Amino acid sequence: MATKKNPVPNGEEGGSSVAEHGFVKLNLTDKCTPDEECELDPVPPTEIDMDIVFILDSSRTVSSDNFLKAKDFVSTMLDHFVISPQPKAPGTGARVALVQQARPNFMPNRNVTPVKEEFGLDSYSEKNLMKRHIEEVVTQLEGPSALGYSIQWAIENIFRKAHNLRRHKVIFYSAQQQNK
Repeated sequence: MATKKNPVPNGEEGGSSVAEHGFVKLNLTDKCTPDEECELDPVPPTEIDMDIVFILDSSRTVSSDNFLKAKDFVSTMLDHFVISPQPKAPGTGARVALVQQARPNFMPNRNVTPVKEEFGLDSYSEKNLMKRHIEEVVTQLEGPSALGYSIQWAIENIFRKAHNLRRHKVIFYSAQQQNK
């Protein structure tokens, strides 16, 4: 997947820039047209000792088109990692979990989980099975947006409860871009 490189603004309304805090802002809806400048050679998957959680924003604030784009993005990202062939055993290789936020009945402080866990870190040992799950099982939940609660849930229920944690842990999330 090729993307245009967009500069991160030096400042954003009401605060400091995204870049100052070490975060990278990705715009998943910006596509470049295939031309010589955008064509990239395929990069082989990277073997890395990492636990990865993808949080899909499937709230009612996300259009169905953008939800499908986010699903495609997650599937494409899987191609960039060597998935652990034995995710329950200690070792190397990426392990991947996928959760969606937020459930239609979610309300803060009501003992209801903000997410639907699609699959955990040790559910799949092959990226093709993950991709099939994403394509055939994952549907938009259309609940209220609860990204902060979902990140907290992922940390407490995936990373803290996982056996044989990998050296690195990362959370990727998709969110609807708000127009100002």
